[in-house]
Amino acid sequence: MEASRLIDKKYWSQFIQADYKDSVDESVQNQKAKIKHDGQKFEDLVEDLLNLEYGNITWERTKTTHDGNKDFRGFSAEKKVWAECKNYKTKIDLKTLAATLVMAEIQDINSVFFFCYSEINNNTKTKLNSFAVSTKKNIYFFDGIVLDQLILKYRETILPKYFPEFYENIKDKPLFPVAYKPTALCYVERSPFFNGVSDFDMQTLPELQNLKFGEVIGIHIIIINTNLEKTVKSSIELVFSKEERFFEVLNKKEEKRGKILYDDIELSAGTTKRTTLYLRLQSRVSKVTLPQIICKCEGKRIATFTFPTIGTLQTRQTALLGRNYIEKKEYLCKACMNQKKLSIIYIYGSSGTGKSRMVSECSMEFVANGYRVLKLTNSNHNQHSTYTMLKELIFSLYGFNDELIEYVVQNSYDELEKYGGVSKEVLKIIKTIYDNRYSLLQIKNSEYTAIYEKMAKEKYFIIIDDIQYWDDYVVSFLKDFYTYGLNMQRKCNAVIAIAANTDVLYNQHTIEFLSDLNSQNEDFDKNIFSYNVTGFENISQSYMFLKEILGIEDDFEEVNELTAFSQKPKYIAEAANYLLDKKAIELVSNKVIIADKEFFKASLRTLPKSLNSLLTKRWNLYLKETGSNDDDYEKIISNILFLGSTEIYNSSLNMKYQKEIENLYRYGFLKKLEYKDSTYVFEHDTTRFFFQNHYKNWFETVISYFDDSHAALTKVKSLKYICELYNIEKITLENYKSYTDLDISDNLKYKINKHILVSVLEHGTDNVSIIVQDVLCKTREQFGEKSAEILYKLFETIYDFNSGLLTCKEYCTLLMAYAENQVKLKSTEKAINLYDNVLAIIKKADFEESKYFKAQIYNRYFVCGRIGGSIQQYKEKWTLSMELSLANGFWDIYVENYFDKAQSYFLDTQLIPEAVKALQKGCSEYQKHFPKGMKGQYLYRCIQLGFLQKNYVSLKNTIWKYEEEILSDDEIEFKLFFRIQFLVFKIMLGLIKEYTYSDFEMIHMLEQLNMFQTMQNGLQLYRYFYLSAKYYSQKGDWGKAYLLYQKTFDNLQQNKCTEEITLQKNVIAQDMVINFRKRKFPFKQYDMSIFEQAVKESYFKDVMLCPDEEFEKIYDDYIPQAPIFNEETKEGYLLF
Repeated sequence: MEASRLIDKKYWSQFIQADYKDSVDESVQNQKAKIKHDGQKFEDLVEDLLNLEYGNITWERTKTTHDGNKDFRGFSAEKKVWAECKNYKTKIDLKTLAATLVMAEIQDINSVFFFCYSEINNNTKTKLNSFAVSTKKNIYFFDGIVLDQLILKYRETILPKYFPEFYENIKDKPLFPVAYKPTALCYVERSPFFNGVSDFDMQTLPELQNLKFGEVIGIHIIIINTNLEKTVKSSIELVFSKEERFFEVLNKKEEKRGKILYDDIELSAGTTKRTTLYLRLQSRVSKVTLPQIICKCEGKRIATFTFPTIGTLQTRQTALLGRNYIEKKEYLCKACMNQKKLSIIYIYGSSGTGKSRMVSECSMEFVANGYRVLKLTNSNHNQHSTYTMLKELIFSLYGFNDELIEYVVQNSYDELEKYGGVSKEVLKIIKTIYDNRYSLLQIKNSEYTAIYEKMAKEKYFIIIDDIQYWDDYVVSFLKDFYTYGLNMQRKCNAVIAIAANTDVLYNQHTIEFLSDLNSQNEDFDKNIFSYNVTGFENISQSYMFLKEILGIEDDFEEVNELTAFSQKPKYIAEAANYLLDKKAIELVSNKVIIADKEFFKASLRTLPKSLNSLLTKRWNLYLKETGSNDDDYEKIISNILFLGSTEIYNSSLNMKYQKEIENLYRYGFLKKLEYKDSTYVFEHDTTRFFFQNHYKNWFETVISYFDDSHAALTKVKSLKYICELYNIEKITLENYKSYTDLDISDNLKYKINKHILVSVLEHGTDNVSIIVQDVLCKTREQFGEKSAEILYKLFETIYDFNSGLLTCKEYCTLLMAYAENQVKLKSTEKAINLYDNVLAIIKKADFEESKYFKAQIYNRYFVCGRIGGSIQQYKEKWTLSMELSLANGFWDIYVENYFDKAQSYFLDTQLIPEAVKALQKGCSEYQKHFPKGMKGQYLYRCIQLGFLQKNYVSLKNTIWKYEEEILSDDEIEFKLFFRIQFLVFKIMLGLIKEYTYSDFEMIHMLEQLNMFQTMQNGLQLYRYFYLSAKYYSQKGDWGKAYLLYQKTFDNLQQNKCTEEITLQKNVIAQDMVINFRKRKFPFKQYDMSIFEQAVKESYFKDVMLCPDEEFEKIYDDYIPQAPIFNEETKEGYLLF
């Protein structure tokens, strides 16, 4: 109920006019007039009040129409302000003010004054204050009774002119000021790092049950100084329970006698301020309470807020961060905080290593130091990620929400569009996002400048988690902002945190962007820091992490049996879940109880070594424990895999299985989206991968029961199209192109690629070759050689050569691509069989390119022989390739043959002179013919030649020069391959010629190599481990050197056992033992038996244990087997 007015509504009658325009009868007195508030006269009143109250501002009245939703513009030395008049009879809601808010933020207005005859409702005021805080604006309310106060403040000037009757009644009477004490409002918000204007019910506590350990909530306190006579000082106190402080206050200012204080909050007359407190749950007990909040003004209490008890999630707790991560987190935060230039934190690693948690923990530090967190998520790994990202970003930057944007676009867009400048660019983006969620390509890069400027201006900590799931458009957007921020002449306050899961990082555009970031890691003029999260370094750290998860305070040795299996945080967390599932441990008030130690030990012994096997055990236990039907869960899980998430109330399927979905959440297989409490997604990537593998036919299961009535499909047109595509008997090229234009998740793309391949091969269609080649090529690019192999095998199995769907040339082209995929996987036997098939086809049906195919195949025979250890068998094929290439001018194959021949000599020291000759000849032939597509290979081989000829003095400059030439040439493909090769060259040079680079530079280059090699091919990480081991061996850091050599051989063991791999193992092992002994490695302190398989020579143990004199004799006779070695130290190096 509205408070009684100081100026009674009867005196406002002149601001109301009767509207008879609809009348056609002269007897209008018999008609009921429509009452309409006179906005023009109300604006006259406001203009006078503005000049009286804010005389230091120059006010300009806008035109009656096309005013960009403001009635007055104000200018002062440093500020731009607007005033908006609303002469409405009823209470004013947010929609009424929406257009003004949108334009004020876009136009970067400092302050907005709202003058309203009626009162603005409290919920709207609170939302407006939320908007004001998120956009750093001042918003002033002169509504209802506050407007009356302002009028009476200038009664001698205003009343005679606008309220003469009221003035006559009071002019001779003393007017006693009414003391209005400030009022306070409070609301609590879960997941406070999303939209700027939250949708909430004021003064009510949202659903906070099942609050997770480590989760952050926001408490917003709004204090309104309704007294127009004076400025007041207010304060906020947080009073915690005496028993336990359940929450950590991230942005606390001062603490006195157990109370956290926010004092000296100054509110000038009529102003409103919001203070947000970020609290993180730090207790594991089952019931917690928020602190009591006391608001005071001038030392007197004006409000007290207390909250009901909150239930926490009593199982599946996760520790905040393992202790070994803390030091790195603190370093990254310190390096990037308050630097006044764009800072980037790039965290990468495989699944389950703690990347997202590291980013989350960093964000807490930035919150505590006054940064706003903008968390851009693609939690569904799903459709329309560009739309999702831009919408979340703009809403967060500008303080908008769906309610504001929908109203503005539908009701005010045409008016607002007439405004020029920056506002037009932002409005266009907003309109495009609202109207068209499927194609944002119509927005030019230059039109994002206003967004970039906004991002750079304030202290934002912008989180891009799981960048591997975002599309090319989003990556381009980030890359452009990165370039914009680095080149800003003004200070840039933004910090971007990017996390990437290298297990599923296939997109070449994304890889190139991340490679570029990592290549500038800790560059002196750029504030870019990358960190490879690999898990814990030793069993001790894993043990401590498990203790944190379970809340164990006492030591117990049995845990070491668990942590010996894996040092990834995710594995240890799932192992703890398994022990809970198996009831080997119990949680009582979130404290671990081990009732039966023998059963606990037995449970530890049943733990599998792999995370996937562990999840399988957990899933089987879950089905048994809950007595569930696996068929029902196949539908539920398939639904989530297809849609990316599941919302309990959006379909009959989810309503039917509500209990099962909530069980999956309680057991830690699902989690709730931070900003949508009824929406569930997989708890982790590893969980999603497990279910994809467990329910292999999940995609077909979804298609079988989805139809047009499913609510999720009506919202996402791309999913509907997928269902339709799946039921098309003959998929045309047009159908295929429509599918490739869709923005859908990778796990759907792979399934659909497979379906399309099978469909066009079985049912036929026009342009079969184009579709099949594109499907196989894109699968290899997006998902890697192993995933592509599955589809190539399908192609081989299904396609009938006699069907005539493909020409001989088309079929041979596909077989060649299949064979090359096998070469990459080192499956040389299969590759040779495929090349044999192509030759057999060419022999029967010759076509124009047959000779080129033959020359290429003979070259690949030779390469397969080199990899597989049967090079003598294929020497003649090399000769045939050379003859064909020379006779027909196939200069690319001709040059490549020389390079491949040189490569075959690298692991035989006696043949190194032949390798030099072959490289020289290849480089010479390249300079004669300059074959297309060979420039990168030529420059790369020139460096190899320089190493073999020991031209170390000139190599340093040449390496950097040639690398720059390759990376800057748009015609050279596979730049990541060349980045890796040239990093290896730089590191090798630094090892051979010590002091070429500083220790800082060497460590930096090794970290880059780790990152790039992880992204390209994890099976070749042994190159990083090997070079790192040599570096730390030279430094005498035996612990690191030993561990890295161990990882070198472990990674080599994961590769297919070819002769090339075997030779590399032997060379590395011999060199390791000889140089360990020469440098006085403490053999007795380390278990060297793990290397015995790698070294077959009988003198292995003799080298380690023999007397010094005997070793010197062995050393004098020792000739390194590596192609490159330092003649002084006899330390050898493989040439990759």
